Amino acid sequence: MITYRYSLEKYQPGGKNRYKCPLCEKDKVFVRYIDNNTKEYIDFTVGKCNRIEKCGYHKTPYEYLGNSFWVLPHVPMQQAVKKPTFYYNEEKVIKSLEGNESCNLFEYFTLFFQIDKVRVCFDKYFIGISSKFPKATIFWQVDKEMKVRCGKIMQYNPLTGKRHKYQFGWIRNTDELTQMRQVFFGVHLINYYPDYTIGIVESEKTAMLCDLFFEEKIIWIASGGLLGLSEQKFKDLQGRKVILFPDLSSSTSKNPTVYLWEKKAKEIGAKLNLSIKINYFLEYFANTIEKENQEDLGDFIIKQIKNRRSAT
Repeated sequence: MITYRYSLEKYQPGGKNRYKCPLCEKDKVFVRYIDNNTKEYIDFTVGKCNRIEKCGYHKTPYEYLGNSFWVLPHVPMQQAVKKPTFYYNEEKVIKSLEGNESCNLFEYFTLFFQIDKVRVCFDKYFIGISSKFPKATIFWQVDKEMKVRCGKIMQYNPLTGKRHKYQFGWIRNTDELTQMRQVFFGVHLINYYPDYTIGIVESEKTAMLCDLFFEEKIIWIASGGLLGLSEQKFKDLQGRKVILFPDLSSSTSKNPTVYLWEKKAKEIGAKLNLSIKINYFLEYFANTIEKENQEDLGDFIIKQIKNRRSAT
């Protein structure tokens, strides 16, 4: 196993080790590189901003240290022990499903879809309701063996469907004996539909909107974020046809989503011998305002429903 002298510091609960970006100057978005031998930071400028699209700042140890990067004395590192995967208590998951019709996201969906159809969708994706924030939604990540890996807590406005950026949290392992290993949201569905194509969007909410709206034979799953496409997650999809539906990016974006996802599709597809295609519908048909607002397929769906209603 290859171990590297320097790496980006792993996330600590509460974002305790996330700092102000030296370029965009936003707080708690900057990940610093750490020396794995000394456990010390290199410099406050050496790291990566999580605002990939809007900032894109990334200074590597090599850029900062130059040639000395290669001649620094190396201290042998002990190979890390692989920890078992964390699985959440299934009884608590089932308990969280009770009363999920009271969450704000359910209320928002019923503005556009029949309530019975929304119920089926919520049950299908194991959507829970959280007490962490009033009427917040829990998106459970359930793997192909129907084991629960973790839960993402998100709050929504019941009238606009917009996410509350500061009402967010995780249900995950709290000990050092296990490790959280994420999967695609909705990946538990793929064994039930062996002949369906896999459609991947970024947002969990958007995956559910696609499931409610489209009639094509597609299983809609979510990456959970711009950087949520990983080789490990794609291993669950081997042998299946996969289509990525990237979000729109503004004209000022330094790293447009479509280009980032094209690169990932090429790299991961080659490694896993997996057919991964990109859907360019939004890129071709979105107007300037929609691109500036960084809209996604979910926004398109809601607009389509509203337009149909106004036309009748």
